[in-house]
Amino acid sequence: MEQQGFFVYLERGMAESLNINIKLNLIGTQRVVAGHPWVRIKDLNHFRQLPPPGETVRLQDAAGNFLAHAFSEGSTGDLAFRVLSRERHPVFDAAWWEEKVERALGLRRRRLLSEPDGMLRLINGEADGLPGLFCDKLGPYAVLDVLSPGVLPYAYYVEGALQRLTKLKGLVRKVRFRGPLRDGGSAGETPRTARATRTSDKAEVLPEPVFGEVPRERFLASEWPLKLWVDLWQGAHEGVFLDQRENRGLLATVTPGLEMLNGFCYTGAFSAACLKAGAAKTVNVDISRKALDWARDNLSANGLDPAAQEWHAAEAFEILGAWAKKGRCFGLVLMDPPPYSRAKHGVFKASRDFAKLAERSLKVTAEGGYAAFSCGAQDYGRPSFMKHLAEGAAAAGARCSLVAMGRRGEDFPLLKGFPEGDHQKFALLKLEAKGPAGSGTLTGV
Repeated sequence: MEQQGFFVYLERGMAESLNINIKLNLIGTQRVVAGHPWVRIKDLNHFRQLPPPGETVRLQDAAGNFLAHAFSEGSTGDLAFRVLSRERHPVFDAAWWEEKVERALGLRRRRLLSEPDGMLRLINGEADGLPGLFCDKLGPYAVLDVLSPGVLPYAYYVEGALQRLTKLKGLVRKVRFRGPLRDGGSAGETPRTARATRTSDKAEVLPEPVFGEVPRERFLASEWPLKLWVDLWQGAHEGVFLDQRENRGLLATVTPGLEMLNGFCYTGAFSAACLKAGAAKTVNVDISRKALDWARDNLSANGLDPAAQEWHAAEAFEILGAWAKKGRCFGLVLMDPPPYSRAKHGVFKASRDFAKLAERSLKVTAEGGYAAFSCGAQDYGRPSFMKHLAEGAAAAGARCSLVAMGRRGEDFPLLKGFPEGDHQKFALLKLEAKGPAGSGTLTGV
């Protein structure tokens, strides 16, 4: 937690920076008026050096009409400002930030009350009016992800509100935006500026304790009816993706009696859910042996026998091709790759390679079986995702129908006019019949 001097500077800095006016061009104005919370460099009427991260400004159209208040992202990339408020005279003090947190918690009160020891998202960034901040509750503890250099100076307010308004036993902060790692800043920097410029490379996310006693080892958290091992300190991810909770439930409805292939299985949450629901067997593939060991532990935690399943430390692309040549097929295939990954034969990029992944996956899906595809890449929209699934079906000669699109929990609200916030894509297909390569179709889209 910060010292009192940080707040004195912060209050004075906010009051001073509200005098800064930033004019947007026509496209930028239209985006902000339509509800989009981001302003990019290309949206500025005239490019200028951006204020330091966290400085609040008034956004205006070319004629000087007020649009919104925003904070600067600093010189960290294409994103220039994030909208904080569309009110004319806001006061961004502790009470303002606490009110936002309280409103976010209120939207999740039903789930908080029904699953007090469960896992859910407490804060979902821009959709909760807290741009660049995401908070996941994992049992009695939580992780606050800071994805913006501009919001970092204000994270203290949000952390304090979480401590006052929840029954969390502990909170960890993870700073996730790119840039040089800097702890504390250099001589002459104010506490605000030093905190605002502390960044971390995506591959090196360093957890920082905020309050409470947070376990340094893995612990079990509940996602009914599952129990899953989570680790708040092991780096970028904690071991479970909460935005897939409803999709695990969706697959559980079709999996009874089927052999499931879980490509890119990570820590095996989907496998555990499907086995709990009556899957005959799971075949788990991941290039990381550590992830496979974690997945085995998750199965054991749910009374499931890891030895009765099949495990492959391998590249999904490679093993799919080998199984297709052998004619091996599965009743349910799940492919949930990371947006980018390095493999033996090059770099997998979802927005470029998903059609080929869909083709290979459908070749090992049994007639009458199901294939599920998911991707969380922010630069890969839903239209392109569905187009690539149709291309993959055609190339594989698979006549498929769309059974369902992915589901969202109420703890993952969306902001109208902000498509970037709806980056998780999930589709469940049924493979009706197979034919010659090039003859496949995808209907029901």
